[in-house]
Amino acid sequence: MVIKQNTFLLHVALSFINAYALSGSFFLNRIWVKYVEINLL
Repeated sequence: MVIKQNTFLLHVALSFINAYALSGSFFLNRIWVKYVEINLL
């Protein structure tokens, strides 16, 4: 299903974002979290 594919892509994207956030971009991570919340809720 499309939802499963999107969920997989979301997990991949979150993995990259989380790794990036651990390098010090906490602010960008917060923006990403808000973006995800807006699009999923």
